[in-house]
Amino acid sequence: MKATCYWCNKEIIGTVKRCSRCRLTTYCSKSCQASSWKAGHRTNCTPHDSLAHGQPEKWSDEWRALELDKVLSRWLEEWRTVLRHFAVIALNLPNHGPERVATHCMTVWVQPNFMHEDKIRDYYIYNATVESIASLAEQFPNLKGLTSPSTPYTPVLDDAGTTFTMPDSPTVSSSSSSEQPEPSSSGLDIVESGSYDPTRVRFVLILQNYKQETQRVRCCLWNDLNIPRLRAMPKQTGDELAKDWDMILMYTVEKMLPRDLEEKLGSPRRTTRSRYD
Repeated sequence: MKATCYWCNKEIIGTVKRCSRCRLTTYCSKSCQASSWKAGHRTNCTPHDSLAHGQPEKWSDEWRALELDKVLSRWLEEWRTVLRHFAVIALNLPNHGPERVATHCMTVWVQPNFMHEDKIRDYYIYNATVESIASLAEQFPNLKGLTSPSTPYTPVLDDAGTTFTMPDSPTVSSSSSSEQPEPSSSGLDIVESGSYDPTRVRFVLILQNYKQETQRVRCCLWNDLNIPRLRAMPKQTGDELAKDWDMILMYTVEKMLPRDLEEKLGSPRRTTRSRYD
């Protein structure tokens, strides 16, 4: 399973560079790592609990926790483009107001998949729904990236002047013993003030064990430049695209390869600055 760069989203050829603080994000170069840090990773990057006292001893609880995060990160790297695609489709934007991206998001529940030989099948999705961000914020108040900051929306521009913000994927450990901070905005006051980013989309991934005990929660967010075009689609088209999206997503992850869908979309390994065909 090959890693992808967290900033440019390209497949990494050669040495994989990893954030030494959170140990979760991977990069193809120092330049991409520096750009990601400046764009927002420095805000969302959290030192992993297992690294608080140095490199954990093999087979210790801390070591197992770190390995769990590594496996989950590798799986997400492979399926990131697919999950982003369904996260947008699931919102059924033609049939909802522009604030939909700030109030709701796709949420998927995954469990370890032991009946496989390929690491791309390390997890399977057993449930997928669209949840309100307010309810998710109540369940996971320390999950970074879930709610928008209560400041006016200021676009980030690349060299060509295209609006984008590269993704960050913070993690919350269900076993964290740190004090829970007060939940940030539910997103509703952001909508009322008009300060939300109209192209910012997110999805939440909840990892559970076979007992359905939550082990990890991730929030992945990015800017999708296709949002205006998708909103302008006929309402019937939006309904058709969103019909049975959850079952199709679960089937895709279980039976297909990430590139199968990427090829149908017209371009492999798309970045957040690209558009769906």
